Amino acid sequence: MADNVINPANVLSSGPNATVGRGIAGASLTAGQWLYQDPTEGTYKPGSANGPSPAFKFAGIAQHASSPGQPIQFVIQDSAFQPGFPIAAGDSVITSANPGAIAPETDKVSGWYVTNLGVGSGNDKINLNPTAAGVPIP
Repeated sequence: MADNVINPANVLSSGPNATVGRGIAGASLTAGQWLYQDPTEGTYKPGSANGPSPAFKFAGIAQHASSPGQPIQFVIQDSAFQPGFPIAAGDSVITSANPGAIAPETDKVSGWYVTNLGVGSGNDKINLNPTAAGVPIP
């Protein structure tokens, strides 16, 4: 399979039930991309499950587009998050090696530092509750 195709207009948090973060974009970002925080600059950039540390460390999912140097708001946890792509109840999604992309759990590959982002909960929503192994897949 391939990465999920995200429609940025359909990326939505559930509102007050969501845990959100804010920061400054360190790259061009679109809604639905997963982010990591660059410790050198303190900015947020698209992450990669196959990137060098800390590029594989999940910080959140962008809620809107942003340009470098501009503010960004991102969702960290949300029990009814709309990721912007169709997902069936019970299907899991993970961080992809492609910058900012989200992949089906079945796409994981040896060497990736995977973060399980959540499980489909019906109506194209996921229970966004990131869990990282912190080690590469053997």
